[in-house]
Amino acid sequence: DQQTAIETFSTSIKVSQAVKSMYSAALSAQMLCHLFFQKGQLRRIDLLLQELMPTQQEKQAPGTGPLSICLGMLQHAWNQLDEAVCSLRQGIAQCQQLAQFVILISGYIALARLYLGLKDAALARAVLREAETFLSIPAMPTRYSAQIQALYAWCGHIQDNETEIIRWLQLCPLTID
Repeated sequence: DQQTAIETFSTSIKVSQAVKSMYSAALSAQMLCHLFFQKGQLRRIDLLLQELMPTQQEKQAPGTGPLSICLGMLQHAWNQLDEAVCSLRQGIAQCQQLAQFVILISGYIALARLYLGLKDAALARAVLREAETFLSIPAMPTRYSAQIQALYAWCGHIQDNETEIIRWLQLCPLTID
């Protein structure tokens, strides 16, 4: 259940901080942020990130990538779009340095959604193409491929391109009546 997961990740963050493992704390915080997003608890995400986000100099450390991606998602939700793009790009770069490919893909998907919200299908497509290069990694969950294909369909919708929408519908187990 979600409450148990929240308690578990909160405990994991405290333990990680006690042993001075920023990387472990960041991974647990990233999972906790996703749970809070699902519940619409943006203020709790903000408080968590304020507590965990390193100083400006420490933000360049690769282990902070998951936090930067969460911050970018929060900034996007609060319509701080320029800041969101910077945070997401920084988080993506940091996750790439440490081969955190699953988190990296979620950063790309968040960035593509941001660009699609701005109705910039060209930038969204460029981000999705970057994300696709990581889909062949053996441990990559298949759900990311489906999300990327859905975002390509959204690009097609923005540009009135039926081909991408039809391709997505053919890949999905949906029927049109």
